[in-house]
Amino acid sequence: MGDVASMVSDANLHFVVAKDNDDTLAGVIAELLDNSALRAAVGAANRNKVRADYDISQMLVRHLALWQGKTPTP
Repeated sequence: MGDVASMVSDANLHFVVAKDNDDTLAGVIAELLDNSALRAAVGAANRNKVRADYDISQMLVRHLALWQGKTPTP
């Protein structure tokens, strides 16, 4: 449901690969496996994105706006 690339942090966009692109997927997995600092940085960036954009209070406000026929703000 939705667009994964719009849901992850900018630091993680490099690791979102097209469907059926096995070689690229294998490459980005290997990149993450080989670099613990990169894994930690991408993980931290994604945690920050979730806290900022997907906090329950933010989600409730956005869903309420949708139910009221308004355009929710990000």
